[in-house]
Amino acid sequence: MKNILKTWKSYITENNDALERYRNSLDFNEEGEVQLYHVSKSADLSDLDPSVAAGQRQGFSKQEFRTWDRPRVFFFTRLGQEDPGVGKMRGVGYVASVDPGKLYPVHEDPLFLAAPDKVADFRKIKGIDYPGHPAELNIYERVATLADSMGYKGFIYAHAGDPNNAIAVLWEKVSVKKLDKPFYNS
Repeated sequence: MKNILKTWKSYITENNDALERYRNSLDFNEEGEVQLYHVSKSADLSDLDPSVAAGQRQGFSKQEFRTWDRPRVFFFTRLGQEDPGVGKMRGVGYVASVDPGKLYPVHEDPLFLAAPDKVADFRKIKGIDYPGHPAELNIYERVATLADSMGYKGFIYAHAGDPNNAIAVLWEKVSVKKLDKPFYNS
């Protein structure tokens, strides 16, 4: 089984140059899905819903939402990962399993979704009938809208510019399981 997992992980990273950058920052389960970790003050969750999470933001998340207000849930990509600006998070650890092909590498933008020629596609999806609409100004929302229309569930990016410290954000509700061990060893 370990050989299958190793082969699958190799396949994913070799055939997706955009995710290759994050190879050292990803945990995979036996089915080849990326394991995403969330730490919450709630001790009894079965899923994480971005629309609910948006109303329960912590101080460190509020700044992120000033930049882009789409409801989303933040995840670490490694067990025991610390936030560079906050350190260790307090709470209960949860894990979600996601197909790696559903995480769009936003800073690499391999499909050029942030390109000016994609604005018309964004307008069509959003039902905007005139150029220069204020919704066009937020590039993260434009890219997320286009990525969502292509089946992506969220973004992955290097936190603080470090690809070994990646963060994933999901804008779709996801099932989670409580970790059977502490998120941090100490």
